[in-house]
Amino acid sequence: MRGRERAVGWTVLVVGLILALLTIGAGYWSLQPPYPDEQERFGVGLAGSVDEILQYDLAALGAEWYLNWGAAMDPPHPNGVAFAQTIRLSQGAPVLSEGQVRALVRANPGALWLIGNEPDCVWMDNTTPEAYAEAYHALYQWIKSEDPWAQVAFGGMVQATPLRMLYLDRVWEAYLDRYGEPMPVDVWAVHGFILREAPTGWGAGIPPGLEAYAGLGMDYEIRDHDDIGIFAEQIVRFRRWMADHGQRDKPLLVPEYGILMWSDIIDEDGEDFSDDRVIDFMYATFDYFRTAADPDIGYPADGNRLVQAWAWYSLDDNTYRDGQVVGEGYNGDLFTGDGTKTLTALGQAYADYVHNRVPAGPGYVDLWPIRFEVEMADLTWGEVVTLPLTAEVANNGTLTATDVTVEFWEGLPGPHGTLLNPPQVLLRVPPRYQGTGIASVGWTTLVSGTHTLWVVVDPESAVPESTEGNNRRVLTVSLEGDLVVGPPRLAPSVVMWDGAPVVVTVTAVVTNAGTVRLPAGGEVAFWIGEVGQGEPAARETLGPLSANEVVEVTGVLTFAAPGGYWVHVEADAADRFPEPDEEDNRARAWLLIATRRVHLPLVLRRAEGL
Repeated sequence: MRGRERAVGWTVLVVGLILALLTIGAGYWSLQPPYPDEQERFGVGLAGSVDEILQYDLAALGAEWYLNWGAAMDPPHPNGVAFAQTIRLSQGAPVLSEGQVRALVRANPGALWLIGNEPDCVWMDNTTPEAYAEAYHALYQWIKSEDPWAQVAFGGMVQATPLRMLYLDRVWEAYLDRYGEPMPVDVWAVHGFILREAPTGWGAGIPPGLEAYAGLGMDYEIRDHDDIGIFAEQIVRFRRWMADHGQRDKPLLVPEYGILMWSDIIDEDGEDFSDDRVIDFMYATFDYFRTAADPDIGYPADGNRLVQAWAWYSLDDNTYRDGQVVGEGYNGDLFTGDGTKTLTALGQAYADYVHNRVPAGPGYVDLWPIRFEVEMADLTWGEVVTLPLTAEVANNGTLTATDVTVEFWEGLPGPHGTLLNPPQVLLRVPPRYQGTGIASVGWTTLVSGTHTLWVVVDPESAVPESTEGNNRRVLTVSLEGDLVVGPPRLAPSVVMWDGAPVVVTVTAVVTNAGTVRLPAGGEVAFWIGEVGQGEPAARETLGPLSANEVVEVTGVLTFAAPGGYWVHVEADAADRFPEPDEEDNRARAWLLIATRRVHLPLVLRRAEGL
């Protein structure tokens, strides 16, 4: 479709007033309900690297967010614009490794991550529904394990036609069948194109894996490409699907749409796609996005509006060399020029609409902790330590916040929790993408058990904000070891009884799957028969075992009679260490001590006809 890629106590570490401004965490997604500034919903697509966004005067255009259908470690935010990250797929596989994804997520806490770009299109991410469900699951786990407060989004399909809604149904069902739960989606997205669906010819093609359903494809004509009625019908269809699948209470983005037909293409009515025609469509979509609402299927947090934000394609997807256009992109460009970009007629129309028809919202503050973590290094179970707790506070808003109080709690904030006094004060938290505030305290605790920690920003609501609903974060901290026993190996595993006692060596791998080192003294017991019946047949004592360390233990067992035996290996048999999971402390293997050899007769069958 498109020809280019795109023991509880506290110790204060920082006392009194704090002013710590950092530029880390600059990739968070600032567009959050209740969306206090209508202009912030307007976005654009960048057909190039993220650094190229600096060539465009986004303030003059009026766009407040962008994407380039890729991921960036440190995306620019000129004029405070937001950036939507995209992790691309290729025939069902992420194009980035797990390590690359995790590094990106760590560098951009609170970011929005679109999974794939048009996976339903053979010319884009070209992914079957079943493969998409699998890739989404893996990426969701990688992202959320690094940043639980990241927002993960379904990557936009080309358009919400019946055929492509079948693709979405198949994705949903495949995820549910494979993982036993509905696909977890924070934000939904769909593109807003109107393109023919057929195995050959122009258009969006048939979604991969749905070739047998090609007959359901929409046979749109060229004249339909800018039909606002069809456009609105598709948005309603997608929102209704969301409501029918329990997803109504989620934002919906349209991160790519526009006019792909070149200006000199003539439709079935003899009309070309002139600037005036494209502007009429652009304005009709802007009007629709800003007014379309439905009490049954709209987003309740946004006045039941159907769409929360949108991005026009594109800023400029022409290719230049030596100041000349050498590769023409699609229609809809808002800027033109090699290096220095100037507004096109379409770009000026976009700017006129935003600046003249959309009232600018008042300046506002929106504080939220985008990062909350505890520094744990080389801890040993049973010791008392002081661990640094750190919260990074961002401001989604457009005004600087001053004298911001930050509290740290163990347990739920309030009468049943413990305040890690004294509260910290950030002198100032600047507007979005201009820095963040850092507050820290020391948390003194016994290294044992699982703890729930909270950070609360502006607990008394002393700073006026657009919303107070995102001022808290919770962090669950495990300070436990977790011994896991692997399957035992027996040598020998089958023994012929000759009347004498049988000696068998039992070997098992024990792993500390917890987060802290376990001191020496843990016992591994070897049992003949059920655990707890009589005394262990052998015992071994473990040395110190660091987090994720693996050790091999061996016991020598003697059997005085023939028969079949279950041999059990049990770690921490004396229950010295509290563990989050005791079920994985045991493993067993079967041992057969046979009394005699059994000779089975060899039966030969005569072949037919011989």
